Amino acid sequence: MLRPALANVSIDKKVTLQGWYQMVFSDVVEVIKNLSTDEKREIQLLLQQYLREERREEMHANFEIAQTEEQSGELTFSSDIDELRQLVED
Repeated sequence: MLRPALANVSIDKKVTLQGWYQMVFSDVVEVIKNLSTDEKREIQLLLQQYLREERREEMHANFEIAQTEEQSGELTFSSDIDELRQLVED
């Protein structure tokens, strides 16, 4: 299980941002390097989950955009290959 190791690490480069401390990327990498193997695996699993969630959100946003375009008549559908080529070139 991941323990709050980040809270116990001394960090030289701190930037105050609305009452929170922000670590620069190199600091985060250094902290991760010092974690146990189990903690690194937990971070890996969390990152994979976050990336999946972000991709789902992106796909949903694209779906909503396409749905709006379709409802407003902005999309053109065709099974004619020449017409499709022309649409792609435009």
